[in-house]
Amino acid sequence: MIQSNKSLSPSNMQLQTQRLLLKPLSKQELQLYVLDDYSLEQSLNLICGSRTVTDRVKNAIETKIIPRLTGQVPHDWYLTFWTVIHKEQQVMVADVCFKGEPNARGEIETGYGTYPDFQQNGFMTEAVGGIIDWAFQQEGVKAILAETDPENVASHRILEKNKFTVQHRTADNIRWRLAKSE
Repeated sequence: MIQSNKSLSPSNMQLQTQRLLLKPLSKQELQLYVLDDYSLEQSLNLICGSRTVTDRVKNAIETKIIPRLTGQVPHDWYLTFWTVIHKEQQVMVADVCFKGEPNARGEIETGYGTYPDFQQNGFMTEAVGGIIDWAFQQEGVKAILAETDPENVASHRILEKNKFTVQHRTADNIRWRLAKSE
């Protein structure tokens, strides 16, 4: 069960699960995120943890995500990173995202990653569950998709625990789907 603190301002939006806060990052916050110097954590009044930004993630944020943000919600919430914050420890533990607004079939794709120091604590299973609950409350969302590497058993477990089913499997990836209950 999630609680949503939702206003029309992207900077005030957050979802709350039992142990976590999920907050979509604004354009300005994403610019701090890629600096990888704890300025984002400082701006959010969080404890500096072990977050690092890979070149691949930095490039995606700078070239694909930031240019598409408009300052309009919920549009931006489908494009940005959502930081996952452990409420008790006040530290960022993971990120989740969508890869765009719902397509013509009402499908959106999610991606996620837990910072190494926080893996195997159930944080991502809980965060994915929270983002699913939120997404299915949004107009036009009928299904959530995900893609995993066939070797990433931890990611498979996250999706299985959140009731995703395998739709297609190749040597390079597995496509997952979760349909909204009517």
